[in-house]
Amino acid sequence: MSTATSAIHPWERVVLTPKEFAEIFGRHQTWAYRQIRAGKVKVIFKRNRMMIRYSEMERVLLDPTSDIGRL
Repeated sequence: MSTATSAIHPWERVVLTPKEFAEIFGRHQTWAYRQIRAGKVKVIFKRNRMMIRYSEMERVLLDPTSDIGRL
């Protein structure tokens, strides 16, 4: 029995890696780590990996006072 697998797009996930987060904003992953270090983006650790909740990404995009959601 063969099962077709398809790639899961970042916007279909509950958590994102910093690299995926940066790609959504059209930026390099270094930019995401800078936002995290500056305290502008909250992270969680899942199996010792830094992850960003999808809801955090939405918060950044929808918050009119946030300057990182603007390109």
